[in-house]
Amino acid sequence: MLTRQSRNDVEAQREQTIAQNDIESTEANFKSLLRKLAYFNRSTADALESEYGSDKINRQYTLLKTKLDEAYDLIQTIQGLKLDSDESDEAIDQWTQERKLQVQPYENAVEKLDERLKHDETIRKEKARNDKLNEESIIRDWMRQEEQEAENNKRI
Repeated sequence: MLTRQSRNDVEAQREQTIAQNDIESTEANFKSLLRKLAYFNRSTADALESEYGSDKINRQYTLLKTKLDEAYDLIQTIQGLKLDSDESDEAIDQWTQERKLQVQPYENAVEKLDERLKHDETIRKEKARNDKLNEESIIRDWMRQEEQEAENNKRI
């Protein structure tokens, strides 16, 4: 017959096993996500080389940013699980640093894509501004021409 202490020990062991399984499962999800990030990141160079205004850049940025956010969410989830299982802060900090190093290349890729999107937006705004200035110039020229024709018609 189990004593109260034995039951408590068994329950504590069961909870610890469940917590460890949760950590392992979430770490497996993180590892799978890293593989997906590596696969999807292969298209980044192609997107960056695409012409101005290409949707490739935006699609690639959105894809990698979403997956990167998922990776950081998993890191935070695992940190919480590790805290719940009474791992030391130092061990959790070291584990976190290692994971952040693993996602750093994808963080860099997202930053490059973001820079390119901002650059393309600057070009788009400048082009729109130049188009507007050209349109205004054409209208001014047309108005001058109309005024000259009106003056010429008055003289006649």
